[in-house]
Amino acid sequence: MSCFLCEIRNPGGNRGLDFNESAFVTYAAGGIVRGHVLVSPQAHINAAQSLDVARKSDFVAMLLKTYQRLEALGDSVTAFEHSAPNNDTSLRSACIDHAHTQVFPGAYDLSKATGADPIKYASLEDFYAQPSPYDGYLMHTNPDGSVTATRDVGRPQHFRRLIFETIGRPEEWDYAVFPREDITEGTIALFES
Repeated sequence: MSCFLCEIRNPGGNRGLDFNESAFVTYAAGGIVRGHVLVSPQAHINAAQSLDVARKSDFVAMLLKTYQRLEALGDSVTAFEHSAPNNDTSLRSACIDHAHTQVFPGAYDLSKATGADPIKYASLEDFYAQPSPYDGYLMHTNPDGSVTATRDVGRPQHFRRLIFETIGRPEEWDYAVFPREDITEGTIALFES
């Protein structure tokens, strides 16, 4: 099976916006807002927390660089990850099994999307410095900069659904049905400037 993230993970990839040795940034199909990107490990792995120490350090560096770049636009930033479980039989919110953290401008309170057994972390750095809390997790930033991780609830595109419900367009959660090319073009222009 083909993985679209594996196809663009090298500096020659036609959708890549930024790269380092262990991670890359690409625009999100069906972006929620201008600036919505995916930060992904170069390695095809199901959860960013499963990376070895050196690769995780590079991934976190790219994630923080991207987060700070979006913060510089003058708005809050939200990030979330749906990690895929290590088997094909568990419920999962991730639509693909190549890890990626979605990062985009705006403050979105995702706390009501929290699943079972929430664990709080002080920051993204703190979250990714720890071992994976669950085999299949949901992670999101909170408006105060802290991070919450819970067991996966098994609802595809769980956080996207919640965000689109919050902004009053609940039917537009599916990026495949609502590709939002104008947002994609704006995101590419933002990263090229």
